[in-house]
Amino acid sequence: MNNLNEKRILITGASRGIGEAIARHFAKLGFFTILVARTEIDLARVKREIINSGGKADYVVSDLSSEEEANNLSQKVTLNFGFVEYIVLNAGISTNSVFLSQTNSNFQQELWVNYLAPLLFLKNILNEMVEKKQGKIVTISSIAGLLPFPGNSTYAASKAALISLSITMNIEFKKHNIYIGSVLPGLTKTSMTKDYESFVLPFSEPEEIARCVEEAFQYEKTIVIPGIFNNVITTLYKHFPEPLNILLSSLTSIFIPSPATK
Repeated sequence: MNNLNEKRILITGASRGIGEAIARHFAKLGFFTILVARTEIDLARVKREIINSGGKADYVVSDLSSEEEANNLSQKVTLNFGFVEYIVLNAGISTNSVFLSQTNSNFQQELWVNYLAPLLFLKNILNEMVEKKQGKIVTISSIAGLLPFPGNSTYAASKAALISLSITMNIEFKKHNIYIGSVLPGLTKTSMTKDYESFVLPFSEPEEIARCVEEAFQYEKTIVIPGIFNNVITTLYKHFPEPLNILLSSLTSIFIPSPATK
């Protein structure tokens, strides 16, 4: 059990990419980082590297694509680490497939990992937060939840659901002194996007997303969108959806990133 006065943060999907960057960032800020992912060898590496850099970390192995493990994660965390005030729900998947190429299992898995597993974990963990009247939660969604995402519609739909959940829950739980916000990255350089190329859309670094998570916690922002381009395009789409839909339809092959291997 860690020092009860120590700030603790739990990050799902923390074994690589955005989740790993968030864990390293908050370890540098003095948090005890609790890493969650399904691959123990990668979790052990991140833990070791954080400790070697002077930080504090431990991990919980959990495959959030399993309903049983997603349901039991909050209990595992509480038993091993006690109350954790800061939560980052980052774990997510994308099948990177056009709609008619999707299988039932593919889009069900996307919906489960990207939306239902975070929902289930929150339902279990929020009881203690309500009792203690403290807690800060950030979900990692995507600007795909606000903008059309041809070629990956089911991923976009799952992320839109997560955004809506976060916004509504933030209003609902304010009376309990609990904050729930969402960070919406655009294209980010991770293993999920390593085979993609785009001549128009810029890529963010995972470290930029980590800084936005800190910003969300610090200022309790409902939505944080990393990057100037991503903010501009989402603002334009909010006010001028139809012209942008027409433009997007005619220039899909240019504006929408496609796997470089295809």
